[in-house]
Amino acid sequence: MKTNNLIKLMLALALFAFVACEGTGGEYVAEDNEEMEAFKSVAALEEANIVLATRRITEIWQNGNFDVIDELVAIDWVNHNAAPEDKPGIEGFRESAIGFQSAFPDTKLVIDMLLADGDKTIVRWTATGTNTGDMFGMSATGKEVNITGMSIDRWEDGKTVESWSNFDFYGMMMQLGMLGGQEGEEWTDNEGEGTDESMKENDYDSSY
Repeated sequence: MKTNNLIKLMLALALFAFVACEGTGGEYVAEDNEEMEAFKSVAALEEANIVLATRRITEIWQNGNFDVIDELVAIDWVNHNAAPEDKPGIEGFRESAIGFQSAFPDTKLVIDMLLADGDKTIVRWTATGTNTGDMFGMSATGKEVNITGMSIDRWEDGKTVESWSNFDFYGMMMQLGMLGGQEGEEWTDNEGEGTDESMKENDYDSSY
């Protein structure tokens, strides 16, 4: 009888241990599933933002489709590299995009690198174009440029909400012959005035 009781006790303990292990394993499985779902959610967000970033660059900056600005840029968009005279929000973005397209209507943009990290995208690009329109108050030069730049953008609900951007402004001005010593010329604005020093004071950044 004692032997039977001992066997029953051992079986009960083994069953309890088995159930306890099963419960713990279930918790681990649940945690793994939650982590996998979170990973999938972030991956889907990053993939969507890459599509949005690509569309913004090609449609707005290359193709000059300004109708999509309201769709891809938040009304209170923040440009962390804005010049003092730039308008705030989406109107500042719109003015910058239209101004660039007017100055370089044949712009061709190549995305050299495009990465996503959570709600942000990082893009490095190369742009080529011919300056056939006025820019920064200066007359068109008819010269071609090849410049590079980089932009970090944060996305929310399918729209850019803030950007950190810059491009090789000095290199662009050199190629346009708008800096003293370039092809023996010194740039002048539409009033016939301008110096290298005033150019250096305007360290323009892009809102790409």
